[in-house]
Amino acid sequence: MIGTGKETGASSLLHGNSLAQQYMGTFILELHSDVLAMVSSSLPSFEGNFDPHAYIDWELKVEAEFDKYDLSEKQLIFAASKASTRFALNEWKHICWHNKVPQSWIDYKIMFRDVYIHAYYSDHLLDKLEKLTQRSRIVREYYHDFKICVLFGGFNECMENVMSMFMRGLNSEIHLLLLNETYSHITHLFLLACKAECQILLSAHILAKNDESFCPLYMLINSTK
Repeated sequence: MIGTGKETGASSLLHGNSLAQQYMGTFILELHSDVLAMVSSSLPSFEGNFDPHAYIDWELKVEAEFDKYDLSEKQLIFAASKASTRFALNEWKHICWHNKVPQSWIDYKIMFRDVYIHAYYSDHLLDKLEKLTQRSRIVREYYHDFKICVLFGGFNECMENVMSMFMRGLNSEIHLLLLNETYSHITHLFLLACKAECQILLSAHILAKNDESFCPLYMLINSTK
């Protein structure tokens, strides 16, 4: 249950820090929310070993869990901070002791990205983004890598440029089907790309079913081995 047991995350900061006390006290009733307790218990822990891969994986998993619920900004921060252990917990304490408590989940992510994703790794992700293409992967797998490069590489471009970059890396068959589609956000474009991919796979399935001589490319490749 939230608020009982060993103190971790934000709850360990209630002693000796007036700002943290005020911050936590403003939503003391929210700490008893069953939904908040369930979310907090489901989040993976983050030790903060200064491994950018580990931080990115943690943030994306936490983000996916938060998307399932309607929580306030303070609840999101509380849940995320409770998932912090060891070095990450020390970093959270440092933030609060210096009166820099984030006011939103976005602010929280920015603070922790600054600590755990160094400039050299951001440069690596931007370089990877420039060369990123779908190739043999499904759209969802390509989008996952694309999202990581954009979010954590610091690709500070307008939405139009982000979507253009994503389109550029799609396989030509999917790209062609999307040329006449209308979209205004990368998430919408991603869903349209998934739909186009399904159409292509369905067409290939129907062709293979109606034409006994049809041989999928992967079968031709395997037959030569």
